Amino acid sequence: MKNTNAVQRLYEICMKVFSDEGEIPPPPAIARLKAVLDGMKPPDVGLDENEENEEERRTNTYLGPSKRRKLSRNTAASDLFPPQPFRYPPDITYVHIHECDSFSMGIFCLPKSAVIPLHNHFGMTVLSKVLYGSMHVLAYDWYDQHQWYPEHFGGMSLAKLKVDTVYNASSGSSVLYLTKGGNIHSFTALTSCAVLDVLSPPYADGEPSYYSIHPYSGLHWKEYKDDNEYEDCVWLEEIEKPHYFNVKGQAYKGPIIEVI
Repeated sequence: MKNTNAVQRLYEICMKVFSDEGEIPPPPAIARLKAVLDGMKPPDVGLDENEENEEERRTNTYLGPSKRRKLSRNTAASDLFPPQPFRYPPDITYVHIHECDSFSMGIFCLPKSAVIPLHNHFGMTVLSKVLYGSMHVLAYDWYDQHQWYPEHFGGMSLAKLKVDTVYNASSGSSVLYLTKGGNIHSFTALTSCAVLDVLSPPYADGEPSYYSIHPYSGLHWKEYKDDNEYEDCVWLEEIEKPHYFNVKGQAYKGPIIEVI
């Protein structure tokens, strides 16, 4: 490889291991991709964590010292903690790096408390790496790829929990596959954070499917008697894209990829 920067190495390995047909790369190829992702830092893709955090502080409202009230023994609790208006999660920024027929590369930058709602990656292999900050990841797989049909269960399908954990910059990259590994997942930013995604193939129509979670309350059919078998299961119902989920674009400032 003539250019040895990290994003170029990632691109060139992606070109070798991903096909236009969307086939799953063999484990050694996935290991090569993960090895590059695991070593990537914000500057490798043109991100400055301090700059991103400063932008977040500028755009968030803050009650400074001059606005604080002097306390007295007669200060009411309602004065200390006045009702706050409901706020939707803040907008998310997407930095597009590269896309071709076989894969795409990009970064989601999430302010604290931002949410990427539960969504799927149908027919995709996805690798993700948190570059800075920390996020809570919740991920599910369909309980049975062939057995559960939404029209038979009130428009809902059964899914089993696969991931419920916090990822940060020290965490290794994660990978999910067409039908396993947590193909349906959500991200919640515990701090300002950024995650680099590699998707193969890219979204054909630009949008995934979104889901709401309903608790599993037992199946009341004779053929399903053992509720222990459904531990960590929930019902997922496909919904429209949540109206609070807004993503704005931002120019990529990292090294220019030499396309091959």
